[in-house]
Amino acid sequence: MRIKYTRHADDLAFSGEKIDKENLIVFIKDKITLLNLTLNKDKINYMKQNTQQIISGVIVNKKMQLPKDKRNEIRKNMYYINKYGFQSHLEKINKKRDNYILHILGLVQYGLNLNPNDNELKKYKDELRTLYINK
Repeated sequence: MRIKYTRHADDLAFSGEKIDKENLIVFIKDKITLLNLTLNKDKINYMKQNTQQIISGVIVNKKMQLPKDKRNEIRKNMYYINKYGFQSHLEKINKKRDNYILHILGLVQYGLNLNPNDNELKKYKDELRTLYINK
């Protein structure tokens, strides 16, 4: 049927040109029943090709990447860090954690794990590493 299948933990995703949804659901139910599992009907979601397709919190359309809200959060933090300085940014957002740079760096690295060619995130990674070294 030329359907692609991907899985992350217990989330299953199927994609293809023409999918007979009803037959696919019956097929999946039959297979997972053999494993003593059940299908959660509330989690079934159909996504069209021209919409943002998010599976397990990751955009999976043409390339995998962070959702827009996560990218915007990173951008916002980097903007204020670059504009006002790291310490001033921490005071403004009322954060006192010593590992805040590592926290932001972790978010950036997660985005790069999804899409290693993301030049914006590469730039942020370099800036955060420099900040961390000079801390």
